[in-house]
Amino acid sequence: MLWSRSLFVLGCFSFITTTAFAQAKHASIYAMDSDGKNVREVISLEDYPSVGSPDVSPDGKRLAFDGWRKDQNTRDGQLFILDLETSQIQHVGPGLMPTWSADGKYLAYSGGKPGGVSIRSADGVATKQIDAAGWGIQWSPDGKKLAYVVGGSFVIYDILTEEKRTVQPNPVKPYTYIYHNSDWSPDSKKLCFRGRRPDGGYDTAIIDVSSEDSNSTSGEKPKLTVCFDATKGYSNEFAWHPDGDRILVFQSANPPQLAEFKPEANVTTNLVEGQPKDRANIAITWSLDGKTLYFMSRPK
Repeated sequence: MLWSRSLFVLGCFSFITTTAFAQAKHASIYAMDSDGKNVREVISLEDYPSVGSPDVSPDGKRLAFDGWRKDQNTRDGQLFILDLETSQIQHVGPGLMPTWSADGKYLAYSGGKPGGVSIRSADGVATKQIDAAGWGIQWSPDGKKLAYVVGGSFVIYDILTEEKRTVQPNPVKPYTYIYHNSDWSPDSKKLCFRGRRPDGGYDTAIIDVSSEDSNSTSGEKPKLTVCFDATKGYSNEFAWHPDGDRILVFQSANPPQLAEFKPEANVTTNLVEGQPKDRANIAITWSLDGKTLYFMSRPK
């Protein structure tokens, strides 16, 4: 089987507002070293003033991202792959929020064709839809699982067996909606995400999805860690450092800035050192070796 071989009102932030935010001024993808030094522009496309959702291939040689022309709506986004060594750009096809398989042969993505969440080969030829109702798909670092959201729950998809299980803390659902752009822990056991509470507020939280019994119908309650109240000024985009010791998010500021926090309960956030403070910085990802941070940046 082809796929089995691949082992800003920020209080109510959504991907649609990310796109509108990015299109306000020409956006680029930037990079900087993990120590906050060597800030540089990586890619800027003249015909696509809005680019975002960067994701680095496991070998660190390619960068997948999405982009829009001025005349395109949010769901009309296109997928691209940048060769970081040669600067050559490959247009893969329609889609949003790309995420690499562990072997670098495939991309999982949202929207585009055939819609929902899908997998396609990195050359853009073969495509397989995973779930027509899904959104915000993320490939686990070990390459064995995919996670995406359907309403107020996560769905975990097993690459080998093609089985799906729904995950949400039980017995009472603490969130009426779970947002896309979650991120896996380096050990492929947990997901950091933004959830909307029944009272209308928001949490940044971590859920353990490692147990096969942690689903919406079993008696086991998946472990939930609430990191902080995200009601005021925090996004639903996360980047878990490969060392596992910190997670990046971006927060409301003038302009929006990258912040980091520990993957623990009741923590505070701190602004990331070295980022350009005169620019709006969002849409974040780490290279697999943890040495380079990529993010979307535009003029203030």
